[in-house]
Formats: sequence, C-alpha cells, structure tokens
Amino acid sequence: MRLRDMLSYERITIQCHNNPDADALASGYGLWKYFRSQGKQVDFIYGGREEITKPNLLLFLQMLKIPAGYVTQIEEPDLLILADCQYGESNVQRFNAKELAVIDHHEVADLSKLPPLHEIRESYGSCATVVYELLKQENYDLKSDILLQTALFYGLYTDTVRLQELWHPADRDMWDELEADEGILSVLKNANIASSDLMAIGNAFIRHEINQEYGYGLAETETGDPNILGIVSDTLLEVDSLKACVVYAFLPTGIKISVRSCVKEIRADELARFVADGLGNAGGHIKKAGGFLLNDKVFPEKEMSMEERKKQFSAVLKERLKKFFDETDTIPAGIRIDLDGYRLYRKLPALHGAVELSRHYKAGTRLKVRTLEGDTDITVSAGTYLMIGTSDEPYPIEAEKFRRKYRFTGRPFEFHGEYDPTVRNYLDGKKLNLSGITQECVTTGTSYIYARQLTRRTHVFNLWNRDRYVYGKPGDYFAVMADDQTDYYIIQNSIFDRVYEEVTE
Repeated sequence: MRLRDMLSYERITIQCHNNPDADALASGYGLWKYFRSQGKQVDFIYGGREEITKPNLLLFLQMLKIPAGYVTQIEEPDLLILADCQYGESNVQRFNAKELAVIDHHEVADLSKLPPLHEIRESYGSCATVVYELLKQENYDLKSDILLQTALFYGLYTDTVRLQELWHPADRDMWDELEADEGILSVLKNANIASSDLMAIGNAFIRHEINQEYGYGLAETETGDPNILGIVSDTLLEVDSLKACVVYAFLPTGIKISVRSCVKEIRADELARFVADGLGNAGGHIKKAGGFLLNDKVFPEKEMSMEERKKQFSAVLKERLKKFFDETDTIPAGIRIDLDGYRLYRKLPALHGAVELSRHYKAGTRLKVRTLEGDTDITVSAGTYLMIGTSDEPYPIEAEKFRRKYRFTGRPFEFHGEYDPTVRNYLDGKKLNLSGITQECVTTGTSYIYARQLTRRTHVFNLWNRDRYVYGKPGDYFAVMADDQTDYYIIQNSIFDRVYEEVTE
C-alpha cells in the first residue's frame, strides 16, 4: 500500500491507540502532515478513558506542535486511518467510518479482519519507521521539516528503549538518516519518568528473582512503558552474579519483554527470539533486545485470572530459559577441530556476490556492514573483499583466498532478500549502496570443507569475529575448512545441499 492510494478521500481522520505513546503520536503526526500537504481535511485523534498525562508526552505534543486531540465521539469520516494499532485490540476505541485503513508494526492477530488498505511491517521496531518509509516513497520533503524528523526519531527512540532494542535494519537506517533537533530531544529525554513511575521501578526490584545456576535475573514491572522496562533491566543486569536478565510487563494484548546480556557468550537478540518463538516476535542488539508475546498464544485457555496468567507465564519463561542454557554448546575461536566423525564436502559452483572494498576505502577504514541479522564491524585491509552469500549474508575475505576460490562472471549480482546489505563508514557516516557495485562470482570448485550436522544449538566464534558468535540450530552444519582446521563457521541446513556435495572417493 502507498499513501497516494488514499488521496481519493477528502475527509480523513487519523487515530492512534488509547493512552498513546510517543511512537503512536509520531506516526499519526507524520500521516497528518502528509495528507495536509495534499490539501485534505485531516483530524488526528485518540480515544479511551483519559487524556494524556505523562510529562514527556505533554512536552512532546507542545514542543513539536502535534495536533492530537482526545475525543469520545467523532463525525464519521470518509476514511479513518489507524496508526500503530488495529481494531479488535482492547486498547483501541472503535469509531465508525466509511472506509478503514491500518498502518502498524504489531503482529496481526487475524488477517481476515484487516481492511484492504493496510501496511503492516511486524519486524519493524517502531511504527514511526513504517511511516518514515511511506513518506520517503512519496518523496515527501522531510529534510525541511525538522519538527517531523524529531517526532519520528523520538517515536523510534522510545519504542526501542532509547534505541537499545532496534529490531530491523530499516529502524537503524532511519536513526542514521534523520536530523532531529538535539535541543528538543534533550528536554524530552530528561522528562521520561514521572514521580509515580518511581514506585513501579521500586516494586519491580522488590519482586525480582535470581537464578544462580544459570546466572539470569527476572523482574515484572507494573507498567509496559518501554523506558521503565529498560531502566529496570539495565539496573538488574548490574548485579554481579548475573549474565543476562528478562524484565516483563503484562499489557492488555500481551506481554512486553526486555532482555539484556553482559557476556559475549549470550546474545540478547537470540535469547529474546528464543523466548518469543511461537508466541510473538522479538529482536534487538547483541546486548539489548526486546519483544512482544501475544495473549492468545501464551494463554490458549482464555478464561484465566491475572494471578493464574502470571503463574503460568512464569513457568513458561523459566522452562524456556532452562532449555536455552542446557541445550546450547559454545565453540571458541581459533581452536583446532578434531575431525573425527566429520565428512568431506566439495563446494559446488554456486553464485555469490563480491565487492572489492579496498577500491572504495583506504586500508585501516572501519566499516559497519548492515544486514537483516544485525550490524557487523570490519576493518579494511589492502585487499579486503566483502562476499555476499547465497542468502545475502555478508562476510569478509582476503584477496589471496578470494582469487584462489572464486572468479567473476562479468555480471552484476542480484540481491534476493528482504533487505539489501549496506556498508557505512564509521568516520563520516556515509553509506555505500552494495546493490550497485556488487559483482557476481562463482566458485572454482577447489574449495573443500569437513562438516557435521548439529544435534544441539551451537554458538560459534570464528577467526574474523572473535567477539560475536553465529549460532546454528539442530540440523544446520558445522563446517571446518579442509586446509585450516582453525577456520570454521555455520552453514544453514536450508542452503547446505545447494552449495556442497559430499566427496565419496
């Protein structure tokens, strides 16, 4: 869906959820600005039991001139656009409208109930990011609108716990690209906590739990405010015996979780996804992540008291954490692998992409490679190539090894994933678009590996990234280079048979 698809409607109302947060207000504000610029009659509203009272949100509305009005009833518009919410959720008051549209980043409970006009991007960390991309698609002049840029940035900032739980590269791109008013942001950032929030923070610490066997902590907060969850989880992790923690809050439609880790052997984003698997969605950074679990999936028996729900969720959470720690192996970087039980495989002539980074950057330049799986840091040498694998996964390779194992076909490489990898220079922040400069290459058939199929979750640190592991699931392959038993990595089960063949002679 595009915003221009709704320009046939004259009277448009934009609605965000009851008791709106900064992301909902920023998203609605962006839509209000766009349709006003197109000459439409636009109202921006929210319903519910009460008006906004949080100090940071009142400042947000005032300083950025956001015209969100509290209402209990409305005159039926030609089109009502739901921003950061969907009808059917308990925190959204329903109003009548001739036509309905939805722009959101939350998981859809029932696809059959979505109106034809909808744009749902469940993997995004904020609805502000969805609106930002829709505005860019329409060539809306964001550069000259500092207030809107600031609003969208603050929406992302709050919904990702001060940018600590960014889920998607599109969120990180918006963070990099927006030029927000630092003065306004400074005021808003220092008004995040009301005096009443101090009680909620204190109660969370009073009720905390620590598991000494696995080194994790748990705490429940009385509010789903992302800032409060972030404060509690950041502070809880400072306990000397903890390696990770999960802080959570019960909301009308589900459970919000905030996950932290302070050791390289546990990635917070992986732990969050493990907890949320089959129950909702999650993502974030290596050390800080978050997620949302849906009530319908966590509690299939709907008729339960809150006390029963809390007891059941505590049991589910602890069982998943036990499974994560008990059933995960870790392989450090640079050790010599005993190949007993491994089989020899030859790499097939598969198509890859490659960029000679040393043509674009000086040796010693530090780069951030951004992918759907997260950001990876690399430092360019005199002959560094960036390889793009069969699933658009990037990894560095030195020139001598590249020339020995690959040859260029003379054709450009075509990306096939949801998000094309990008490269950004740490020094000046400039982005290099890989889609225009990546060349197709093919393996020469001279590359061999020893591999075995994993039976347990495995964290692998390798030679080119000793501080950030890659993880393999049962069924994936642990591969060791035949010419270097200290060089190893994970190959996903879904691509292994397409890329390698067993050597039987």
